[in-house]
Amino acid sequence: MSEPESTTYIEEDKERFVLFELGIKYIGAIPVNYIAEVLQISLTAILPVPEVPVSVLGLYNWRGEMLWWVDLEHLVGLQGDSGNKHMAIVIQARGKYLGLLVRELVDLEWLFRREMKSSATGLFPGELYSFLEGYFINDDKKTILNLEPVAILESTAWGDRALMDRSS
Repeated sequence: MSEPESTTYIEEDKERFVLFELGIKYIGAIPVNYIAEVLQISLTAILPVPEVPVSVLGLYNWRGEMLWWVDLEHLVGLQGDSGNKHMAIVIQARGKYLGLLVRELVDLEWLFRREMKSSATGLFPGELYSFLEGYFINDDKKTILNLEPVAILESTAWGDRALMDRSS
């Protein structure tokens, strides 16, 4: 008699993500290797800047340097109230940094990349696709959206503002 096939995955396929609430019905995920820091901030500490897109909240003194902060839900097309967001994630890629304001952190979790589904058109709000690498369905049947940090950093949706560049 043969043994049943195993559904174990190789360790290299596993990646750690920071999970956070994204809109009313989604969970957002960003790979840990793109995260410089997670912190709690007050909206009053962010300096508003005139004539910027609605998703840009302004500047914040982060580690002694001024860093741009973006309301992630507005950026990806999931309109929400900025007033109830106090958790912040600083993402980094290619020597650039950007602050993302999110509702609430959910967890730090290992996910298997081979379980990620590609996002078919029409499944999610249109603006979200520019920032979406794919999605997972967790054990509770919740949708976890795997966001692409480089796409967020390079987005023109939040304006042609200079990102903090620490590569020099």
